Amino acid sequence: IPYSIPQLDNGTTEYVRHPGDLVSDGRTHVNIEGFQSGLGCVNSWGRLPLPEYRMPYKDYEFRFLLKPVTGGR
Repeated sequence: IPYSIPQLDNGTTEYVRHPGDLVSDGRTHVNIEGFQSGLGCVNSWGRLPLPEYRMPYKDYEFRFLLKPVTGGR
């Protein structure tokens, strides 16, 4: 994406950005995540996900490989 994480979210609840407010910083930012916990919002935003969708606290490991794209492919 053309925006850095701090441009999208500075960690405060008052910081709300709309797509029209964002200005590209001229770079491409890649965010690689190995795991994702479920969404809260079962009956209210800010609630924890249901137990079966939570990720227990432990060490996790994942691997990925980035390969350059050449020749217009």
